[in-house]
Amino acid sequence: MAGAITGEFLGGGKGFGELIRVAASQLDTPRVFSLILYLSLLGLAMFGSVSLVQRKLVFWHKDTRANGE
Repeated sequence: MAGAITGEFLGGGKGFGELIRVAASQLDTPRVFSLILYLSLLGLAMFGSVSLVQRKLVFWHKDTRANGE
């Protein structure tokens, strides 16, 4: 996700990277930070959903966390 946003930020387009670039060029700091916060929360949600699906589908994988079940 970070690579896609960075590529969009550098190469242009119509996504969040372009929105951040335009807001930064207009000195719209609250909008820049709100977009960054939104993308951070979106990334955490995507990571959590992939982790949940992995735990349900790859049940034979041994958990390596300190207090894993």
